[in-house]
Amino acid sequence: MRLGLFALTALLAFSSARADPGAPFAQGWFDAAVTNRVAWDFQGWACAGGAGQTRQSISIVLAFGGAGSGEPTQELDSATEMRPDAASACAGDPMVGWYGRRFAATPSLPVYAYAKSLTASPGALQPLGGSPITPRVWHDDIVWRNVATGDVYKQLMNRFEIVTGRFIYNEPSLAWKIVGRGDDDGDSTRDLLWRNDTTGDVFMQLTSAFRVLSGQLIYNEPSPAWQIAGSGDYNGDGKADILWHNSSTGQVFVHLMNGTVIIAGQHLYMEPSTDWEIMGSGDYNGDGRSDILRRNRVTGQVALKLVGGSNGALFVADKVVLTWPDLEWKIVGSGDYSGDGMADILWRNEHSGTVFLHLLWGGAVTAGQAIFAEPNPYWKIVNTSADYNGDNKRDVLWYHEQGGQVFMQLLDGLNQPEGQIVYVEPDLNWQIVPMR
Repeated sequence: MRLGLFALTALLAFSSARADPGAPFAQGWFDAAVTNRVAWDFQGWACAGGAGQTRQSISIVLAFGGAGSGEPTQELDSATEMRPDAASACAGDPMVGWYGRRFAATPSLPVYAYAKSLTASPGALQPLGGSPITPRVWHDDIVWRNVATGDVYKQLMNRFEIVTGRFIYNEPSLAWKIVGRGDDDGDSTRDLLWRNDTTGDVFMQLTSAFRVLSGQLIYNEPSPAWQIAGSGDYNGDGKADILWHNSSTGQVFVHLMNGTVIIAGQHLYMEPSTDWEIMGSGDYNGDGRSDILRRNRVTGQVALKLVGGSNGALFVADKVVLTWPDLEWKIVGSGDYSGDGMADILWRNEHSGTVFLHLLWGGAVTAGQAIFAEPNPYWKIVNTSADYNGDNKRDVLWYHEQGGQVFMQLLDGLNQPEGQIVYVEPDLNWQIVPMR
């Protein structure tokens, strides 16, 4: 992953000249991004210039609407994580890094950043620049993992634009795999669910736009027959849960989550045979809960388990959707691709490359047609669960296994999708992490 991605980030930069002797701040960098939903994320670093200034003596204050506007200010938490070039930029001066979040902020409200000395002139605010900060809007992300180094890298996307990109974690043990990308704490940012192939340990990391906020070991399942099959919201509380499927017995089990805490666990049902595979999750009846999409790999029958009930007392109801006996057709997506609030089914023919969309209402097929064809087998669909342009319709992300190109399609029901190459990664050790 090339560090040149930082060049795509709109930065607020400041003069490299040393500050006046009494000034707490010499130079620095600030970055801000806001989801199209609820949360602003801020990050940056500063050089502590002037006599007696240290990392511990500087804080950063954000003023929404400017100082004296009457809007509340927010003082950012001090952190030690820095941009890679921060040490050389500070020319030997101490550095301070900072990070913050604000929820339910108005995206159009101008934001000004100030440095504050905690020792000299306490409470005085020194502007970090004359212009307000304009955070970049982003809607969903692409997460990469390097299969050689274990590095994890995130790109924030706004349609076909990479808003910003940065390294967020390193896990050198490749026994640890990212197996889920749901929003586990309800902050409208996807988190990272890991499982260790060797030990069966399950680890949850809560993330923001720019960094990993916290992480915790949440469970251990040593049997490899139990696989994580989904990370939908099965109880309707706005937070992703963990769906398990035992490939040997057919048992299906759910862990209901609140961030890194398992609040309940329950056996949901037993598959009638091991010919049934879980293909995805989505809200097929519009009740705010994820349902379970399944297909019989012998007959081609497609059916739903509609999930209802409350915590600890969930139940499922059966619904047959259709039978597609041609097994060259594979289900590649389960989500709302038309914007009507009901999940649909996306298919690809592994021989011809044709992509077909079935629109559903309440789990019943209402329409269907081919929307695209890509016969080149090196083009693989890697994500079908993200909304990259904020229109409440799931989109499709493709990756070329030989060339490293990333192609994005913005779906709009049965209409011809708009598409564009958004990135090329020549190092094939970098792999896109699928969303489940």
